[in-house]
Parts: sequence; structure tokens; C-alpha cells
Amino acid sequence: MKLAPMQARLGIHLARAFPLALAVALVISACSPKDGLSSAVPTTAKGPVRAVTGPPKGKPEPPRAAGTSATPVIGNLGPCAPVPDRHVHDTNERRAAILPLLEHRPAIAKQRLKDIVRSAPGDIAAMALHTVASAELLQAAARLADEISGQSQVTLAALPVAHGKPGFAMMTGPAVSLRRVSATKNLITDDADWLTRNRVVPRAQRLGRDDVPDGLPSRIHRAVLHVLFTHADHSIGLYGSSTLGIFSPGKKPVIVNAAALLQPAAAVQLELNFAQLAGKSLFVQASHNGYAKDVGNKTAYVAAFAIDSGALLWSSDPLVANANNFVIRGTTLIAGYGFTTEPDHLYLLDARTGDVQEKLPLKSGPDMILTRADELFVRTYDHDYVFAIAPASASEPTADLEDATQSSSDVSEALRLEQSCLLDHALAAIDVRDPARLKDSIAGLERSGADRGLRRGLEQVAEFLEGQRVGNPRLDLTSSEIRRIPSVAWERTTTRAELPGLEPAPRLTRKRSPMLAPPISNNPPSAAAPQAEFIAPALNGRLPSGARQDIPSSYGFESLRAIIPDGDRLNLIYGGRYLAIVNGNQAESIWDLESLRHPPAANPQWKDFAVQDLTYALVRNGVLFVANGGGGYAREVFGKKGFLTAIELATGRVLWRSAPLVNNVPFVFLKDHIVTAYGFTDEADHVFVLRRDTGAVVQKLPIESGPSAIDLVGDVVVVQTYNGQVAFDVAR
Repeated sequence: MKLAPMQARLGIHLARAFPLALAVALVISACSPKDGLSSAVPTTAKGPVRAVTGPPKGKPEPPRAAGTSATPVIGNLGPCAPVPDRHVHDTNERRAAILPLLEHRPAIAKQRLKDIVRSAPGDIAAMALHTVASAELLQAAARLADEISGQSQVTLAALPVAHGKPGFAMMTGPAVSLRRVSATKNLITDDADWLTRNRVVPRAQRLGRDDVPDGLPSRIHRAVLHVLFTHADHSIGLYGSSTLGIFSPGKKPVIVNAAALLQPAAAVQLELNFAQLAGKSLFVQASHNGYAKDVGNKTAYVAAFAIDSGALLWSSDPLVANANNFVIRGTTLIAGYGFTTEPDHLYLLDARTGDVQEKLPLKSGPDMILTRADELFVRTYDHDYVFAIAPASASEPTADLEDATQSSSDVSEALRLEQSCLLDHALAAIDVRDPARLKDSIAGLERSGADRGLRRGLEQVAEFLEGQRVGNPRLDLTSSEIRRIPSVAWERTTTRAELPGLEPAPRLTRKRSPMLAPPISNNPPSAAAPQAEFIAPALNGRLPSGARQDIPSSYGFESLRAIIPDGDRLNLIYGGRYLAIVNGNQAESIWDLESLRHPPAANPQWKDFAVQDLTYALVRNGVLFVANGGGGYAREVFGKKGFLTAIELATGRVLWRSAPLVNNVPFVFLKDHIVTAYGFTDEADHVFVLRRDTGAVVQKLPIESGPSAIDLVGDVVVVQTYNGQVAFDVAR
């Protein structure tokens, strides 16, 4: 299936949902070495923000349902009065996440809570509720899968390999025409910018394990949900390769077997690309991902079927539809076809018969076809088009689904408000790390009938907070305030003069016959001190063998990237953005180094690769030295990469930044100086000696290929490179 590159998500299989309490225990438990509460991050540097309160000031509290207490009791706290405005996290954002959680819309709650943690990583309560929402979402998806397991399916008829009209799709509304407004060349890789600029969203999206929407089952029989087609009044999930599930709130779901459609006579098996229900007609797009000539041009069809019987109403000509989606406005279906050197066109089909009404040339193959108001936006491989739709009144058709049997809500509005108040108090107790008060709030939630999964999630938090007060507390990254570095210069700069009394600069002299090492060695020759452990992004923070087991695998939803021993400290890098300096079971300080990651200018075609991630950090004499050696080619950021930066620990003041292109490997200290190196593919490769007080370069030595590691062995500096090893004697 061809999907927009920037929107596609890998990992298409959703694991079977597991019991909610177990999910919470696995993810939120402080005992977990990977995803414990220490994964939540501390208070922001912006200062205190407020906790969730009760009803807005000046507005009366809504009436309570009959049989509920007029003044709900929270354990030993008495009536559920609004929480005092004296706690540490944002009220409105939390409330916007709490309500969908209590209304059993966990996907919405989960995303909102994730946004909260990303913007305020110290909100340990939001992290806990995010875990609850994640577990509830998996459980709800599994429950829905069981509920529809016995439902009958509609089997679609086989697809002819030519245009056919055995039936007629009942449609109302005008036919539309398109007038081209603009055609501009794009950067090929800027899909996300195109979507944002035009305020449109993709209609077809691959789903990962954690992307199950509210109201959809995780599987139908043994087929797993992995693609979602989104429409204004319904969603269609693709399960496996040939099962469709059509879902809409308050409507009876329809399960569709499209296997025969995908195996037409005299053609290879096709892939199901897109589907939409309009009235009682199901429109489906199917194509082969490859050259049309390889399948005798028997590919890229749209077909319409009767949703009640699966009978074929019509099938289009071949080679009209292989974009990520089509759109229907009025009685016109707009599709697109193109592939490498093959002709590229938009096709306007009569949605009632499949006849081609109009064919418009494109400069390259279409990817996405999206609408907003009376405009049609077409994203092709290397061009962006805008068309005006006429008449503007032509609207997208609605789906005609049977009403589901209505069941009474298990939570009344009054009870939901009561539970929201009780949950407010629980979150406020977490904010001030008060496990006794949190337990009182949990008791009130239990009496109100709140979900066991929610209560168990909060109980896990209480256990974590109690454990930090007694016994052997675990590493806690939530106890330190985040410190943010302001904007910095992207050039050589210093805020202080050279310090007196420093040792003279060492001189490096290259050895003539260093011992050779295998290419790209990851094992520096010295084993005298513990070595840093670097974790590939694909491992999602999984701890390496032998690592301290209470190190959190993530921090503010950024995965652990490096564990760097530094004397009595551990320096932990998360996602190339955060640095946690840890001593024992506490974080001495946590740094948000986002300002060091984004160069002032970048080649727009490669801006996604321009981010200069934090890659290494060490502390010496009250100064934090950090390396931003990530990113791609220097030319893509106009040479602004490969910096070392020195930051005063006590104040957060930037003392100096090195010249660019001096570092993309872990550096080492030579007393009052720093040895570092830079090189990348066809760029110049050098070893540098810098003053530790100002960052000034005092020596620059060429090497034959890009460096991968530096080690100090006595008075010898050993540099591992792409194709060997270089050694330098140190003369002081």
C-alpha cells in the first residue's frame, strides 16, 4: 500500500490487548527498569502551574443524579471541594484529558496526556494517566474484537479487469469540475509542511501498535488492524490484507470480506488502497504496487459495491487510481494515477457509473488528494497542485449505516463530574508527592464506582511515592527541576577571558607505526574506566546488558540514547534533547538542550536531518561540556554543526561555544585541554586540541578517515577511525 512517506508508520501489528491492571503494573510501576514512574520528568523551569480544580469560578455546580451524594466524600478528606490553586501543573489541559478518560474515550485522552507530558515533562500524574489510557485503549480494542467476532460478513464480488456496469450507485448532488489554480514544484521530502500549510490531514494512515483509534477493534478474527481510512462520519479499518471494518459512533458496524476483489481473473493479486462508504455504496480502490506493464495493465481500479449484498455495481477502467486515496464530492469521484515513467493524471469519474468524465494531466505521480472547503489539494512526487471545485456547494456524501441498539450510559453526567472532582484531588496529591492523601482519593474513587484500571494505576503511583520515602529508593528523575538553555550563537564565541594558571597546551605528535585496529571498532583500547554505552534509536531505550536496572528507558517520551559514566556521576541522554546528571538515586540536574539542536538555517529539502542531537556530555570543575555531533552533512546546515559547548552548572550560563566542525565523537580531557575530532564521509577529517576555559583551538591535525572514538592511554591519544587507528604522543 502506497502511503505518504512522512505519515507512514512502521510496525503494523497490534499485539493482543492484555489485562489493564497488568499493563499499568508493567509500564508505570516504579520497579520497572524501563518504563517506571521515573520515566516521567520534573517540573518545568517556567515555575509552578496550577492543578485541576472543580467547576469554573462563578458557575454553579451541575445538579447530581438521583441517588448520588450531594457532597461526595474523598476518603478522610470530607466533601469533594475544588482543589486549592496551589499545586504545580496546568488545570485546563489536564481537565481536557480527564473527561475523555472518564467517558471511555481512551485514544483521545492518551494523545492529550502525551501532549501534556511533552510540554511539561515533570507532570508525573499526567504520565500515570497516560499509562492508564494506553492500557484501557488496548483492553477496549480487544473487547470490541470479541464482541464482533460472531458478526456475519458482507462478501464483495470479484473484480472484472475492464470497465463494467452491472449496477448503479445511488448518489445525489451535482457533478463537479476542477479549475487549476496553481502548480508549484515541491521539495519531495516536505510532505508534513504541505499538510500543515494547507490545513489538511491524510485520509489513509498506517497504524502502529499504539495507534488504535477509539471505537475500533484491534482485530477481526485473526486479522490485525494496520491501516485506517478516515471520513467525516465514519472510519474504515483494514485488517490483514482483505478485511474491512466500517465503524461510526451509534451505528452498527459492517464487516466486509474483499478477498475476491483483490484476486481478479488474469491479473496478479492487488492491494486494497482505500475505501469509503457513500450512502449504501462502498467504493474501493485496488492496485498493484509496481509497473503496470508487469501485470498487463490490469491494475489501479475503483469499484462500487452494494453494502448490503456485496454485489458489484460498477468497476472503472484500469490505470485510473493508485494514489493514497480518492475523494467524492457530489456525484463525482476524483482519483489519481501515475508511476515513475508512466503517464500521470487526475481522473474525474461519475460515482454512479464509473465512467470517466474528465482527465487532467499531472507532472508526476499523485500521492495524496485532499479537500478543504471548495479547494482540492493534490500532492504529487515533485509538484503540488491546487484546484478550485465547482460548484462549491458539492459536498462529501454521508454513509448510510444501520443504527446500533442504544444502551444506557453506565456513567451519568453527575457521577462523571463527581469522579472528575475525586480525580482532581488524586492528581493534586501526586503533584505534592503525598501518598496518604492519594490513597484517600483512591478510596473515594472506589466508592464512586470508578474503573478498577484507573484506580490500580493510581495505586501504582502511591506505591512508588511510598517507596521513595522508605527503604532503598530508586533513581527518580521527577525530583529535579528542568533547566533550559536560552538561544545560543552558532559560531565561535566566549563570555570570559582565558583563565590564568592553566597548563601549557599539550602538543600531539603522530606516531609513525600505530597498532592497526579493525575498521569501525567500537572497543577503545583502554579498559581502565567504565565506558559509555550508546543505544540506537531503534532499541527504544532498552537497557544494555550490565547497565543499572533502575535507569528509566524514557524521559518525556524521549528514549534513552546514552549512559555515560563520569566519576561519581552518570550522565543520561534522552532523545538527543535531555541530559540528566545523576548522582546516586537522585538527579543533580536535568537539562533541556533543545536550543543547541536547531541550526539557524538548513537546506529545506533535508531539514528533517538537520537536527544536531546531543551526543556526549561530561562535567569538570562545575562546568558542563556538551557535544552536539548529530545530524547529516555539514553542507545541509551551511557548516553550522559539530560544536562543543561549555555551560556553567550553577547558573546555566553558556561560557563558550567552539568553532563549528570540531566534534562528532566523544571527547577526552587532557587536564586543562580537550581532545576532540570531526569527520564525515567526504568532509575533512581532523583531530583538534581545545582550551578548556575558552574553547579556542590550539592544534589541528589531519587524519585519513572519519573518527569514531577517542581514548587516552597514558601519554598516547588513540583515535579510532573508519578504516583503522591513529595514535598521537602527547608532549607537555
